[in-house]
Amino acid sequence: MATKNISATITKDCEAITVKIIPGLVGTAENENAILLSATRNGSPITLNNSVFPNPVVGQIITITFTAAELSPVTAASQTGVAAELSGVYVFRVTEGQTISTAGVLAACTLDCCIANEINDYMSCPCDSTKSPKLEKATKVFLLREGAEADLSAAIQNPDNALAKFNKATEICASSCGCGC
Repeated sequence: MATKNISATITKDCEAITVKIIPGLVGTAENENAILLSATRNGSPITLNNSVFPNPVVGQIITITFTAAELSPVTAASQTGVAAELSGVYVFRVTEGQTISTAGVLAACTLDCCIANEINDYMSCPCDSTKSPKLEKATKVFLLREGAEADLSAAIQNPDNALAKFNKATEICASSCGCGC
């Protein structure tokens, strides 16, 4: 079984993702295998400027921080990645020799804002709070967000399910349900 040699974390403000790679496979000599890093956002490939590490030192952590603009998928029309914020499901893949490891991260600041706004609206609804659908909407978005993060955890690693949950939560956030009075 290969060791997990990559991790990815996102800043609380969704402005940057930090990827950490630990070179060195059991039984390989130092500098024997170059490390290749690739990434996707919502299933679309991202061109990374910093993606090849030809002479890794075994056990020495390689840390790379990417901003939203650096992690925007390049389209044929634009040829440049432009993104105002990190949003969606990001998966990083490191290849070292025959070993491939992945790490995923959910950029969900838009969902967090949706949850907070729905709770604020729920609290300010003039009618009986038990009749307002705001709390139910916030709960659904929260649970879908948590489920997407679980799908990206080291134990599960299912980015397709994470993306489906993220998209459903985004869809729910875009709908309006009013106070329900």
